[in-house]
Amino acid sequence: MRRIALRTAVAGLALALLLAPRGDGDAPRAIAFAQEPGQKAPANDPAKGNPAAREAGAQKPARRYPKAVVVELHGLLDGLAVFSLERRLREAQDLRPDVLIVEIDSAGGTVQHSTAIARILSDFECHTVAYIRQMALSGAAMASLACDEIVMHPGAHLGDVGVVGVVDEAFRFAEEKQISEVVVTMRRLADDQGRPAALAEAMVRRDTKVFFVRPKHGGPDTYLTEAELKARGEQNFDVLAPVVETHKGLFLAVTGDRAVELGLANATAGNYDDLQKRLGWEGQPTLLHDTWVETTVFILNFSIVTGLLIVIGLVGLYLEISSPGIGIGAVMALLCFGLFFWSHYCNGTANAFEVLLFVGGLVLLALELFVFPGFGIAGFTGGVMIVASLILAIGDKVIPESSLDVAMLRNSVLTVVGSGVVFVGVVFIFRKRLGRLSLFKGLVLAPPEPDKRPGRRLAPATAGGGATTAGAASKAAAARSSAAGPIDNFVGQRGVAATLLRPAGKVRLGGKLIDVIAADGDFIQPGEEVEFIPSSDARVQVRRVEKT
Repeated sequence: MRRIALRTAVAGLALALLLAPRGDGDAPRAIAFAQEPGQKAPANDPAKGNPAAREAGAQKPARRYPKAVVVELHGLLDGLAVFSLERRLREAQDLRPDVLIVEIDSAGGTVQHSTAIARILSDFECHTVAYIRQMALSGAAMASLACDEIVMHPGAHLGDVGVVGVVDEAFRFAEEKQISEVVVTMRRLADDQGRPAALAEAMVRRDTKVFFVRPKHGGPDTYLTEAELKARGEQNFDVLAPVVETHKGLFLAVTGDRAVELGLANATAGNYDDLQKRLGWEGQPTLLHDTWVETTVFILNFSIVTGLLIVIGLVGLYLEISSPGIGIGAVMALLCFGLFFWSHYCNGTANAFEVLLFVGGLVLLALELFVFPGFGIAGFTGGVMIVASLILAIGDKVIPESSLDVAMLRNSVLTVVGSGVVFVGVVFIFRKRLGRLSLFKGLVLAPPEPDKRPGRRLAPATAGGGATTAGAASKAAAARSSAAGPIDNFVGQRGVAATLLRPAGKVRLGGKLIDVIAADGDFIQPGEEVEFIPSSDARVQVRRVEKT
């Protein structure tokens, strides 16, 4: 429970930071729910309730369910909540329960994820009971309506499904055209379970007046909105009572006892003992918790952890390119980018499109490096695809449709750009310090051992790779050798690239192949003339000899 509470608090803080005020004037979009500030459920008034619901026995004992499974739906309803619920319901399905109890205590989430949770619960293949212990507001109310039964603590709250967007630097309730889809979903869920659709609509639309009416020409008593009453003809109904909670310009929200009176809930239960008396399970119900999987996904989706995965993954790619072969660099990159895409897939922000975009970018970069050398269209396109895949995997929309989407895109861009800046800094440090760290000495190209036989010494090479007569260059090299060590033996001499330097490779000097690395990460083609230059570490460095 502490982990759930912590996760909810952090997620809420992250969402608040993400939705920092902006100055753009986009119209609000139905992307999230919000509770009307200060709204309270009115005191119970049985006279204003639904007598049919009471007499039909909303509190009447249901049939017995010997085997019960409990799953918790607490906190923010986001992509991780959808992933966790799907995983636990797959586990529950294997247990073959008679009843699934969904313990709900949530203030809701986004429309997208709340709708997904409602669909998952409505499709589950056994009897489902939403047990609301404290609150099922906003998107959580939608999830409750998707269950076959709703049982509430007498003081719990249900309703208040207000749809909001971000516009003009603040939260704004959505316009009618943005909430119509939510209204349709809520009415359908209520109709499917035999609950008053008019009351479900009043949870979404403010100022929706609902009346308890009796048809004059026969038929069951029912609830109708003011608009429905006028459309069907007021003269055809006797208005028995208004639903007072819908006459205050607020979203409909009721307590447990009142929800039973109105026919929204089936019963009240103060605890699990009361719930067991109603459902009649045997022994203890099986509680399916979150596991280390959900905890890992939650941690990996923090912006700082996401950025760290990107940095380490890019460093791994750099090491692999600098020292080709399946080694530590490839393992680092595969592990970090694998965790990155897996965690964001589980959180609902990444899918196969982002993964394919990333892999396609890597393929284009490989073609540029190894097949069509020279940073051209393939390399540029590959780099753009990789950056785009990372940004889209962190965000939630390919094309922003609202101010909230723009804010999420901005957060994704800042995370990726910040990771790129850190990566450049790490590479700079590696290039300066890598040879001095014993841990990485295996990644550094070592120079060949000098020939220690008396009177033998590497001869300087011409541009074509042939030997020259002893001259000023060899004398200078000999002087440097005695003064500064074996690496400086090569400084000032020229050779020919025997392989592609990308930037590591081999240079032919005096008939011998020497492992070198091109200065400044330059790519040098085979056959190009190079010159050995001083190095501040244990690497033998060369640079291209520019043709005049």
